[in-house]
Amino acid sequence: MSEEFAKDYWKQLSGKIKDKWGSPVGRDKQSALRRIYRD
Repeated sequence: MSEEFAKDYWKQLSGKIKDKWGSPVGRDKQSALRRIYRD
């Protein structure tokens, strides 16, 4: 999975992710991405 794709993917889901965990993501971005790809 390319880094560019990951960035675009993150942008598309950033709103949903923010709602899912109930708070904005910043330092936890990598952790959140891993959870998404795993799910």
